[in-house]
Amino acid sequence: MSRIKKGKWKSSIATKLVGTILLTIYIPTFICIYFVAQFLMHYEKENYVRAMDSSLVQVRASIEERFQLCQQTASILAHDSAITSFLETPIISEARMVQDTLQTMIPKTNNARLMNKYVSSIRLIHGDQDIVNAYNIIIYSDGFRNGDWKKRLAACYADISTSLGRVYVSSLEDENVYYQVTGTTPNEKVIHIYSPIYSTARNNLIGVVELSMEDEILAEPCSNITLKNGEIIQLIDYKNNVIFSSASEFLAPNTQEYSESNTPRLVTRGNIGYHAYYKHIDGINSWIALYIPQNVSGSNNYIFVIVAMSSISFLISILICLAIYKLFSSNIQILTNAINRVKTGDLNAKAIVKSGDEIQYLAEHFNDMTSRINILMQNIKTANETEREAIYKSLEIQMKPHFLCNALDFIRMSAELQNNTTISESIQLIMNYFNYNMNRRQHFVTLRDELANVKDFISIYNIINHDKIECTIDISADMAESLDNYTIIKYMLQPIVENALKHAFRNKNEDCSINVEISKTLNEDGTDDMISIGIEDNGEGMEPDACTALADSIKGDSAGIVIVDKSHNGVGLQNIYHRMRLVYMEKCDLRFESYPNVGTKVTVVIPAYRDKTG
Repeated sequence: MSRIKKGKWKSSIATKLVGTILLTIYIPTFICIYFVAQFLMHYEKENYVRAMDSSLVQVRASIEERFQLCQQTASILAHDSAITSFLETPIISEARMVQDTLQTMIPKTNNARLMNKYVSSIRLIHGDQDIVNAYNIIIYSDGFRNGDWKKRLAACYADISTSLGRVYVSSLEDENVYYQVTGTTPNEKVIHIYSPIYSTARNNLIGVVELSMEDEILAEPCSNITLKNGEIIQLIDYKNNVIFSSASEFLAPNTQEYSESNTPRLVTRGNIGYHAYYKHIDGINSWIALYIPQNVSGSNNYIFVIVAMSSISFLISILICLAIYKLFSSNIQILTNAINRVKTGDLNAKAIVKSGDEIQYLAEHFNDMTSRINILMQNIKTANETEREAIYKSLEIQMKPHFLCNALDFIRMSAELQNNTTISESIQLIMNYFNYNMNRRQHFVTLRDELANVKDFISIYNIINHDKIECTIDISADMAESLDNYTIIKYMLQPIVENALKHAFRNKNEDCSINVEISKTLNEDGTDDMISIGIEDNGEGMEPDACTALADSIKGDSAGIVIVDKSHNGVGLQNIYHRMRLVYMEKCDLRFESYPNVGTKVTVVIPAYRDKTG
């Protein structure tokens, strides 16, 4: 297509921009938000767990305070000498017993109950049948005779931490549990605290002081904790009875699995996982258990924050993409339009961008490139026109030497008919020279043909100048049979010989000689065969400095010195060197050596190419 579709262009740029922004801005921002939220979630959860742990400690302290007060009350009553004496002294009269009960026993228990607000009831349970039951405070039980009370106390938890003696704590049970006694509130759940009364004479168990604490009173500190994130708190006794639970359907683990530690245990109920924290209440051998859901502490809020901030970051990234796209898409479209015009052949198309950024840099270089291409196309057009004109002139010029050769051939034939061999041979030499020059399509010739042309040229020169020049050609043995196999650029040697005839023998008319030496050698690396052709005259020569200056001028880039005049098709020493460099490049050389009144030697060194034509 000659034009990029606008939709495709926008899609490509927008896609790359979105990808770049996502990689460089949005994704790192999202990762930072995520880790910051995770840190805040962890920090808040730690603070929350510490706060809940502190609440558990306060709950435990409150429950222990209540039990300690009840234990002290029970122990004081059990060790009261009046109560012990009342149970040990034989009954003298029923009236005296009633008097002691009403004036001593009941007031003591009522006072103790009034001083302890956590106690629901205080009872004095004994095994003396002579002492009557009174007001559900003084109660007879035959368990003291048959040993049932010893078994019952043994089944309770024994707390020996009190200073007044051992105290026993029952598990959660109905209030009317002991023998032959009916509770005032049937089926009410209480915990009993027992302090035994021993006979001072025989040290046997004669009674117990029983304090009852209702489960609601005991669990009141647990119910005061604020639970707002799905937490569950339970109070469980040593027999795994649930005294209190904020979730009645929640099944508590066995107390044997409990352990008090700062590291929570993972407990799963249904599909919900909980972190379980346990606090042991030493006085009653019970446990406070707190179960915190794994996703608590506002984690859902932070998930919402992550989603919200990520969405905002994504929208900001999209807006940044659009803003950046708007900044340079118009300039890119200008450059694209210019490229499309060039594709249609309009090399004068220019992309005018003044953004001061890389796009302007690309536009300037694009404009420079199209200008250069335009100039190059004009040069090619001009060169093609010049080439066509040169071909036409070449064909036109070929007709003149052709007519001249025909005329010379007619004269040669006339001279032969008249037996004038001198004229006939001279004309034949001239015809050979013209025929060699007329073959313009051939750029390479064999060494033998080039040497033959040199010979014909010197022969023609000698006809004109009465055999002035003596020419010798020395060919090395390894080249003597190979002159037809090696090629050389046409007109390589004749201009050098012509230069010598014109300048070396300008002031010399006798003993003029030119020697041509041909041999095979190696290049400087010793890897390739080279042909060395030396043309030496015994003319005037020149100073070494002048010879060096001549060589530098010929091998330089400037026009330099052309020794021969331009009537000979404009060829000269510099022309020879430049043609050598165009064909053989760095593998050839043209060397000069000259001394005053001795002569000059020009050596041509070229690669030993076989059968190169063109």
